[in-house]
Amino acid sequence: MRELYQAEGGKFPDPILNLSWAYTTPQSPSLAEVAKEINGKALADLTDENQPGVTIKAGEVLFIPAGAVHAVKNTGSGNAAELATYIVEKGKPLLVPAK
Repeated sequence: MRELYQAEGGKFPDPILNLSWAYTTPQSPSLAEVAKEINGKALADLTDENQPGVTIKAGEVLFIPAGAVHAVKNTGSGNAAELATYIVEKGKPLLVPAK
């Protein structure tokens, strides 16, 4: 498939051209494995010394301590999605922008 996209192009080829193809069965990968790779990578930069910067893959969990300055960016070639849970003290703001 990659060779076909390289030769003929196509609409939005980056997700296909940038895949690693490191699948359980590379000749016939499951749709779930391909979807995870296209959509599931992000780089998190944290001020926490125990987690200075980590790459998060689909299905992994990242704990960001309260008050830690952080930024997350998508390093995948497709869309990234995040599910976040916040524990907020009553009367405190959910978000305080870093200066």
